[in-house]
Amino acid sequence: PAYRINAMSALLAAVGVGFLYRVNRALSLTPVIAAFAALAFGLSTALWSQAVIAEVYATDACLQAVTLWCLLQWSLRVGRVGAERAARRWFTAFAFVLGASLGTHLSNLGFAPAYALFVLARDPMIVRRSGEILLAFGAFALAALQYLWLPLRGGLFDLYPNPSPVSLAGFYAYTIGAFSNMRFGFPLAAFPARIYFYGTLLVDNFTLWGVAVGGLGMWAMHDRHPLAWWMLLGVYLVNVVFSSQLSVPDPEVFFIAGYLAWSVFIGFGTEAIGRWMMARLGGRFGRDMPRLRAAVVAMGLIAILIPFGRAGFAENDRRTDTLVDDFDRAVLGALPPSSALVGARGAFGAHLPFWQTVRGIRPDVTILGQGAATRPAGAPLYTAVQLFDGHPSPTGRLGERADDLPEDAWYVPELLGNRHVQVLARVTYEPPELVVRTVPPTARREQVLGELRLLGLTAQQTAPWARSVHVESYWRLGSLPGAVVSTRVDDHTLEAHDLGLGNLERYRSEVGLAADAIVAERFDVVLPSWLAAGPHRFSIGVSQVVEGRLRTTWIVAGEVALD
Repeated sequence: PAYRINAMSALLAAVGVGFLYRVNRALSLTPVIAAFAALAFGLSTALWSQAVIAEVYATDACLQAVTLWCLLQWSLRVGRVGAERAARRWFTAFAFVLGASLGTHLSNLGFAPAYALFVLARDPMIVRRSGEILLAFGAFALAALQYLWLPLRGGLFDLYPNPSPVSLAGFYAYTIGAFSNMRFGFPLAAFPARIYFYGTLLVDNFTLWGVAVGGLGMWAMHDRHPLAWWMLLGVYLVNVVFSSQLSVPDPEVFFIAGYLAWSVFIGFGTEAIGRWMMARLGGRFGRDMPRLRAAVVAMGLIAILIPFGRAGFAENDRRTDTLVDDFDRAVLGALPPSSALVGARGAFGAHLPFWQTVRGIRPDVTILGQGAATRPAGAPLYTAVQLFDGHPSPTGRLGERADDLPEDAWYVPELLGNRHVQVLARVTYEPPELVVRTVPPTARREQVLGELRLLGLTAQQTAPWARSVHVESYWRLGSLPGAVVSTRVDDHTLEAHDLGLGNLERYRSEVGLAADAIVAERFDVVLPSWLAAGPHRFSIGVSQVVEGRLRTTWIVAGEVALD
């Protein structure tokens, strides 16, 4: 199912680009320029990033393009003799698609005033045709009825961080009132900085030349299609102003609707430049050789799009993005029998119960943080929530029950994934064994790294077929407060962490740490599943600031051989 949803995102993103081409044609751009502008949007890194994952934004972009297309088709027919019925059908279709788009993002409701002003400016007499307006509202309401799913079925699932939408108050909080604390999350004084931030994203997606051409296109479109320009400008400004004020960890995806509008401006700017060049060239090439002219223009635009495509592919190539799958497999393999695991709440931790409910793996493990499950008496307790300085981070604690993540417990990392948030930690009230008396003979090796001394190191696969490595290292810190340690396979860095795995400072203050103490690290690290079979070099790195610059020294720890 997850793969199919990913494929659906790709399909609907492509369909959206196709409908954007139809939007550009309805605005009288030539076929070549219309295709160029649509492909500029399709190859933008923001849309591409959403077209290869299970998310709402590719589908939303598709519905935005269809909404604009239906509205422009209505505009082309309204007022024409004999086209009244066709105009009504297109207006009804526009209202229905706009209502359907609310299922992908409720912020689309903010574009309604721009659409309404366009309709009134194009056909002021529509206010007297109550039947036509009622039909459009009915179509809009019919599409919006998809939200009835929430009170009917929403209470069956853990919807954190949203409240359960089974009551009127819960329904409002889940929909229009959702994430209200993140809207306009910046003071008015920060508005220029946020607009500058948006400008950097616009350049990242369309290059500096694309931004300049789009700015030119805004002027050119206003000259040729003033009503459509005002409508598209309204959509664009609503998106930019609202989205730039959102205090969210993934702000760029909220600008995709604005990027769609900007790509139309790019089309008009490109056509304006082309007209200017043809006027300057003049002669037979401009007037008497249209096919050659079209071929030259098409080749030039393709040459412009090639870097777009290469950058988008490089930025969003997900063939090696197996981090969640790799970590979950390693977690389920490492947990002792009949243990309890605290995962993140709601959708943020739904990948863990997937293995039980869909794959039937490790049914003996009780996954807390999802639904109403409780820890069985005597079950060893582990957590995979995000840690910070030896404790669950504020993000990791969101929505969790206090009893599941006790504040005074020690959180001892035992397995590290390939992202900093991927940590499997054992929850215990006993301090970890961070200090040892001697280094095992099989691990001894001396290396001086400034004030830091490496006293011993081993790295062994947990099994020849396993995708994890058990690492043990022994250090003498001297007067250093700590250090950053990394692991690497071949030339690919797996992860980086503070020496002591987040517990060193607490251990120093509560247990005590002498200057000549031997600090030990013992943990497993996940190897990516995309690594090819055969031998691979495994190393650890130590990062230090030397002469004002961060420098990492890599030390070969051994070799792993994957089947």
